[in-house]
Amino acid sequence: MLSELHIKNLGVIADAVVEFSPKLTALTGETGAGKTMIVAGLGQLLGARATAGVVRDGTDKALVEGRWQLDAAALEKITELGIETDDDELLTTRQVSATGRSRAVVGGGQTPVGAMAELVGQWATIHGQSEQLRLGSTDRQRQILDEFARPAELADYRQTYLKYRSKAAQLRSLKEEALARAREIDLLVFGLDEIASVDPQPGEDSELAQEANRLQAADDLRLLANSTQIALTGDDYDAPGVVGLLGQARKTAEQLADTDKTASELANRISELSYLANDVAADLSSYLADLPSDPLRLETVTERRAALSGLTRKYGNDI
Repeated sequence: MLSELHIKNLGVIADAVVEFSPKLTALTGETGAGKTMIVAGLGQLLGARATAGVVRDGTDKALVEGRWQLDAAALEKITELGIETDDDELLTTRQVSATGRSRAVVGGGQTPVGAMAELVGQWATIHGQSEQLRLGSTDRQRQILDEFARPAELADYRQTYLKYRSKAAQLRSLKEEALARAREIDLLVFGLDEIASVDPQPGEDSELAQEANRLQAADDLRLLANSTQIALTGDDYDAPGVVGLLGQARKTAEQLADTDKTASELANRISELSYLANDVAADLSSYLADLPSDPLRLETVTERRAALSGLTRKYGNDI
């Protein structure tokens, strides 16, 4: 039971202490004496909403302290919660600052206001016009019903209900995991279908990159190859190229070797250069013939590379 209530700087009350009888305590007084504020102070201990408006003008905070005389059952519960008591008494405190901030203390230790209200709400309640703080709680209503009915199976029911809630939570978890797996499977199937529709080949992205570079530089490559070919074979104005000059050098070197056998090695080396130059000129002609000339091929390669790039962005770094 509540044995003492100390209120300081709450509304019109500057500082007051009310001691309660174990039976009935009646508070009387004229209008404005502070009767309502005493009930409001008890409401603060029961978790009522705190605002800066309850703090007495000119002060920085309001304080409400309640001293509770505990019976054996309450004392056992308090001990289980690890809260300190003093000779079977418990002190609870609610403090509200002028800025509206609130803090609660139970047994010398700070605690959430809701936790203090849940604890104190088992020992006290406020009855008024359309106001019943404790009986409005579904937990308290269930507790009253259980205490009134006292079913023999209540303890077994509580254990069974706890098991049911545990199993229900497991079932929800399994369903959520199943949904997550189903979503993952859908994503994988979609990815496989997307990859299959593109049908990438190993190393295709590298090959297409090289081909794209050749297609983009086709005109420059053809110009350079033509210049190289002219240097090797000559131009249309009878200017001799490397092949022609080496041919002339080969003939004169052979005549030199016929006259002087010591020049045979030089003639052979010049002949090798001439044959090599002819081979290079032939290969260069093939290179020119193989240079891409289809303007639509670059567009096709670009589209294909874009499709492959879409796959590598989602599923890997390369093909």
